[in-house]
Amino acid sequence: MKSKRKNLLLLIAFTVVFSMAGFLTFAEGPDEEFQTIKVGVLPYFDYQPFVGAHEIGLDRELGLDLELIPFPNENSGVRALVTGSIDVCEGSVDVVPNIIPQTPELRVFLNICQFKGFQVIGREGKVKVFDDILREKGGDFDAAVKAVYSQLDGKTFTINKTSYEGTVSSMLENADLTLDDVTILDFADDAKAAAAFLRGEGDFYVGSLPQQVRMLKEPGFVAVSGNETIGPGGLWFSNAFAMEDFVNENKDVILKLAAIHYRTIRYMHEKPDLILPAMVDFLNKSAATDMTVADAKNLMENFIDFSTLESSKTSVYGGSKSPTYWKTSVDYYIKQNEDMGKLSPGAVKAGSFVIQEKIFNELLKDRELIDWINKPL
Repeated sequence: MKSKRKNLLLLIAFTVVFSMAGFLTFAEGPDEEFQTIKVGVLPYFDYQPFVGAHEIGLDRELGLDLELIPFPNENSGVRALVTGSIDVCEGSVDVVPNIIPQTPELRVFLNICQFKGFQVIGREGKVKVFDDILREKGGDFDAAVKAVYSQLDGKTFTINKTSYEGTVSSMLENADLTLDDVTILDFADDAKAAAAFLRGEGDFYVGSLPQQVRMLKEPGFVAVSGNETIGPGGLWFSNAFAMEDFVNENKDVILKLAAIHYRTIRYMHEKPDLILPAMVDFLNKSAATDMTVADAKNLMENFIDFSTLESSKTSVYGGSKSPTYWKTSVDYYIKQNEDMGKLSPGAVKAGSFVIQEKIFNELLKDRELIDWINKPL
């Protein structure tokens, strides 16, 4: 009797040990226990969240192993997708319409962030910024847009005319103004325009992101308005793509990638020092830059909107009532390319290649993944 009892206890002990061993193999074991997903990463901070996710092991928590491969631009990433060299690539949905005629199987399945670098910089104390005017207007977006750009009437812009006159014109249209209503100080390049503005020339500056970042680090300068307040031309999104066959055959993976993204965004906002260093390090190595974690935080605060799961419901996926609805941007760039003769009218429709809203809504219905995204960090 004692012998049988002893044998039974030994059997239970071995069962527990082997069960724990199996669990540890899944959580910490070799790479072959995970499904490897090859991801092409572009050399901009916008596209680094999957880097951070991999660094802290979020991919492995869902049974994936993200293999991160640097790519210089969307075109090279799409070519790698077509040949099957990678599973996912990154890029802006706004450049995809021109790619679709040659690659109709391309699918945009995830919105990573909204780039907010299309801004007009003014002098502190000399102009009201959009957010303050929006509060004064009781949240009336259209009224605030007209009011903020009405301040440009009769003012002087310090810009590189070739690159940024179109952006200035779009801003002025919101207040029923034209280029005839302002003065343009034209400089040979953007760096010279920025230097002149820093010296005190002009009332406003419109230009590149590096120069904007530089200015806003200095006292006396403010970001007045821009991006979605300009109109559709001020919207620019960063996204993730895959081929149609991969999406159809790996829907569970696509949903997991979306979940990994949104949990990563929580870390970026709630515990940035745990995740941003790895993202910055990867970017500096792949793009030969010297970004710091402080620079990354500045980009998140002023120039790049990494929407959370919750805020995405009313912004990028908020429908036509949202000024940052993804389709507003894509439709604008399709129409622009049609007008320029780069696309035949009606040949490309946003709904034929952008599936990110459908994927987002499917994710919201997956209780297990939603609970994983929202569990304590």
